[in-house]
Amino acid sequence: MTEKQLPSFRSAIEGAALVALARTLPADRVKLAAASVGASFEAARSCAKDPTAYDTIVSTSEGIESLRRCAIQAALSGIMPGGASPLAYVIPQKDKGKQLLRYALSHRGVAVLAAREGWSINPVPVHVQDTILVSFGEVEEHVPAGDEPFTMNDLLGVCVVIRKDGRIFARPWISRAAILSRMARSPAARGDFSPWKTDPIPMAQKTAIHYCVARGILPLESMSARDAVGADDEAPEPTTKPARPRLAAEPEPTPEPVREQAPTPSDDDEAM
Repeated sequence: MTEKQLPSFRSAIEGAALVALARTLPADRVKLAAASVGASFEAARSCAKDPTAYDTIVSTSEGIESLRRCAIQAALSGIMPGGASPLAYVIPQKDKGKQLLRYALSHRGVAVLAAREGWSINPVPVHVQDTILVSFGEVEEHVPAGDEPFTMNDLLGVCVVIRKDGRIFARPWISRAAILSRMARSPAARGDFSPWKTDPIPMAQKTAIHYCVARGILPLESMSARDAVGADDEAPEPTTKPARPRLAAEPEPTPEPVREQAPTPSDDDEAM
């Protein structure tokens, strides 16, 4: 009895893409589109630091299923991984000792999805030395002090400038604390080849955009767009409100006076 032959990385991707695209494209275009999905995933694999990490994914049924999920998400959203400035990443990660594949949009990929619905997004990273004024969760004023932040230690937060029809729709403020909270619960941050380690500021920009989508500040109507964005949001949303940043020249808040109350007499005092 011969052992069952495992599919290659690319063939598993193309097979899943065929199934997904058959529901949305004419029959004469499905094979070509699925081959394009397979080529983009293969390009992302070839550019990885350790391409063999992708090959071991096909050794388990769970790994193959994760490949299929990634291929379906990419095919339905039309956002492919790979390239010098990728719109999406495909990240190998271990779960309970098994190698799986994860599909994650970059902040550029989320911006492309939003642009299809008429939105323009500009996530502006704010340096800790910049001066900003935040009112009711939105940035009213931003005065840069110099260069943009390069590391997470340089980052004060992200102002997401959202435009619709050329007009500013909202400028929500996402603090560094809120970004770090989401990063700590992100499966992508725990991977051996995590973009949080190689590209922390772009990941912070993307996280800020996801924050806006999750709260309805940036309303995406397309089901494929919401599913693609939600691929990074498996952990529950934080329930704490982002802290308001203090201006560079803003004095420390004056504590409110504490009113002391007379002590309540105890039973021993009454007995005396």
